[in-house]
This record gives sequence, C-alpha cells and structure tokens, in this order.
Amino acid sequence: MVHLPGPIYPRTKYVAETLELLLKEHPDTSIAEIERLIPDCRNVSRKVLEEMVAGIKQRGQARSRHMQANG
Repeated sequence: MVHLPGPIYPRTKYVAETLELLLKEHPDTSIAEIERLIPDCRNVSRKVLEEMVAGIKQRGQARSRHMQANG
C-alpha cells in the first residue's frame, strides 16, 4: 500500500473552490479563459463547467443584492 502524505484533496472540490475565487475577483471571465487559467478544468465537461459558472454567478448576484438591501 502506498502512503500519500497529507489529506487527499478531491480534484472536483479544488476546481470548484478555485473557480469560485476566480469569479469573485473577475466575474466576466470566459469559459476558455477559465480552462486556460485552471488546467484541471479541462478534465470537467464544458456543460458542467458552464453550470458551475452560472451557479457561482447567481450566488454572487444574490449575495450582492442582499448586501445592498441590508446595508
């Protein structure tokens, strides 16, 4: 049995978290640019990647509307 040092970090979780951080800073980033900046995104189907981006952008818009309404 091979021992891997440290916790195993699931690639999909890494992609999701990295994508969220990128889109918070640069919400107008295109899918092609995302694939170039985050090489692990190439392993995710384009449709899934587009759905992830749409979900992150929706959450960001909802969060900003909530902040504006509640000061």
